[in-house]
Amino acid sequence: MRDLPPTATLRAFEVATRHTTFTSTADELFITQSAVSHQLKKLEEIWGLQLFQRGKTLSLTPAGAALAPLVREFFSKLETTLADLREQKGRVRLRVSTTYSFALKWLLPRLPELARLHPEILVSLESTDKAIN
Repeated sequence: MRDLPPTATLRAFEVATRHTTFTSTADELFITQSAVSHQLKKLEEIWGLQLFQRGKTLSLTPAGAALAPLVREFFSKLETTLADLREQKGRVRLRVSTTYSFALKWLLPRLPELARLHPEILVSLESTDKAIN
């Protein structure tokens, strides 16, 4: 994991991939244009890759284009996971292991009422039935 840069540097890269200038990237991140430039340069040094063609506008190199969706997906998954964890905070997990027929005929019809009365309980079901070969 030595090649993993600071998160702020990755974030600057992710935002820069969606913009055409350091100025617009800096505006979204609420930092200076110079800070964006330094972060992207540091990232290129860490990875030993040129990620952008610099000129009047930014454009991704093939290496930058290959890495952009991975970094975007990383931030997306991180945001989703954090939202899920915050939603589950204060909730109780209940794992019920029972036969398929009991779950289908008795337990499942009653779960909506349990969820209405106790929204803090997260129920997961597991069947104890053995698969028939």
